[in-house]
Amino acid sequence: MVALYLDYVRELKEMRFGWGKGRVNWDDMLTELHTVWSKCGHCDNENQRSRLFELHRWVDDQRRRFSRGELTADQIKELNQLGIDFPAAENAVAKQTNHRETMFARLDAYKDKFGDCDVPKDFYGIEGLASWVARQRKLRSAGKLHQDVIRRLDEIGFVWDREDYLWRKMYAVLCRHLNSAGVSGLETALKYDVELGKWVRGQQSARKMDALSPQKQSALDKVGFPWEFPKKPKESTKPSWDSFFAKLVEFHKLHGHCDMKLVLPLDEDLHKWAQEQRRARQRGTIPADQVRQLDQLGFIWDTDDLLWERMLRVLVAYKSVHADCNVPRYWQENLQLAVWVASQRKRRKTGELKPDQIKRLDQIEFAWDSN
Repeated sequence: MVALYLDYVRELKEMRFGWGKGRVNWDDMLTELHTVWSKCGHCDNENQRSRLFELHRWVDDQRRRFSRGELTADQIKELNQLGIDFPAAENAVAKQTNHRETMFARLDAYKDKFGDCDVPKDFYGIEGLASWVARQRKLRSAGKLHQDVIRRLDEIGFVWDREDYLWRKMYAVLCRHLNSAGVSGLETALKYDVELGKWVRGQQSARKMDALSPQKQSALDKVGFPWEFPKKPKESTKPSWDSFFAKLVEFHKLHGHCDMKLVLPLDEDLHKWAQEQRRARQRGTIPADQVRQLDQLGFIWDTDDLLWERMLRVLVAYKSVHADCNVPRYWQENLQLAVWVASQRKRRKTGELKPDQIKRLDQIEFAWDSN
């Protein structure tokens, strides 16, 4: 018995039977079931020697489908021939009819609520409706849907081709916007209507890829569809000159100067902006009014002068602690200051120091003689 069961498994594997890998074709499953029947003479899946679990689940599913009226007469007949019993055909037809009428009533209820019969495939608000609607489309496409059913569905506005229906629906929305406010009004509307925006971009993209049908392109051309919108310059997110200048004014009020390097932590953005103003003046691209405003604030344009002012302030701070300006030549606490002090003495002797700089050093009692 076990050996016979293993033979079944081996044979089904050789036929590439899909073990639990999702939904399989109805005809393929029937063929596999017929293989078992030809071995055993029946389809009693509860019998241990023919327990092929996938087939067992599939047969159970067919019984459930039968109870819902979803099996065709041919399918019922083929299963009956393999020993799978169902209630009498009259009952099956009655169940199918009852199920169909129930779904028609549910479709009517959907239309009353939403205004159309376009049931999305992921709609769960009315039990079983989405799958039933999808099945009607599939049956009609296969030529298996009764003409009377087709007629009744047509009468209530059933959507057979959902893609075409949605296109025409969005086309109607597009026409309303273009008729009322033109292209500029449409462009404004796209900011708030995400669905319409996606559809419009889809038509533009389809035309670029030569994937739009001539009929649709002609319909869009007729209403003045914008195949591309005028490109607008991107709005700069960079703060304005006035906002940076106001920040510099505040800095000057707090510290008495415009040298960001002397204040920690360093304001990187303000420092970079100040450097940009210096480069702009060198290029001659800064307006005279802005130069005047910065001059009034004591802004230092020359970077050499800026460095000199910076070291002078460091020297003043040294004097406030040590009561003089005699910075040792190799002062390890601030070797840069020590070198700068020595260079001021040397530059005075060579005549490189500006008179104003000499005057300001004299004002803090700078020691010109290192002895």
